[in-house]
Amino acid sequence: MGKRGQIKMSFGMIFSIILIIAFMGFAFFAIQKFLGLQSSINTKQLMDNLQNDVTNAWNSPQTEVTKSYNVPSPISKLCIETGTSLQDNIIFVDSKGQKSVGGKIEHLNLTAVASYGGVPLNSEVCFSSSGNKISLVIQKNFGDTLVTIKK
Repeated sequence: MGKRGQIKMSFGMIFSIILIIAFMGFAFFAIQKFLGLQSSINTKQLMDNLQNDVTNAWNSPQTEVTKSYNVPSPISKLCIETGTSLQDNIIFVDSKGQKSVGGKIEHLNLTAVASYGGVPLNSEVCFSSSGNKISLVIQKNFGDTLVTIKK
């Protein structure tokens, strides 16, 4: 009888260890998903803030303001595609050089952004981040119908 009690106890211990490992694995998986969600929320917030600032400039008769935006840690550059028939004109580039679509910013003068960046139309003008921040100059001159972004 003494041996039978030892076997039941060791099975219970093994089962408990398996459950603990399973719960820890699930916890690490959930933490990774939450961190990924945080990065996508920060990216969406960056796009919303940029769109709000461009819209405010577009609604004013004349403005030139320097804005600083927080960027998620994997993003090293914010690029503006200067093609006129694009669905999305904001591209994010991470530190490894991989691109991801950010979305579309309305009311941008893509021709002026391209000429400021010194690139032909239908190419990219990129702004590098420093210390998880990107500073952009949002400008609209009197009589302009669209907004220009410069560095």
